[in-house]
Amino acid sequence: MSDDSRSGKMPDHFDRLIGALDGLPDVTRVKPSTLRVVPPLGVGGTQTFILQTYRQKDAGDMIFLEHVSEAGTVRIVIPPAVSNAIARQ
Repeated sequence: MSDDSRSGKMPDHFDRLIGALDGLPDVTRVKPSTLRVVPPLGVGGTQTFILQTYRQKDAGDMIFLEHVSEAGTVRIVIPPAVSNAIARQ
């Protein structure tokens, strides 16, 4: 039993989408990439970005982005229409 089901908390949009794609036969994914951005000379805090792309045949690329900083964590799902627009730019 997961922590979410024990606490009564429902999975958020990020968890629902990644869970729905993971393991599907027409979906390929890359390993998550972690990037740490360290400001020069200790000005400001470090930031960590975790990126992972899932490619579903006939649907496109869905990008899962997690940003961690001293302010907290933000998790964003970038849908295929937006990832296509980014790739075009």
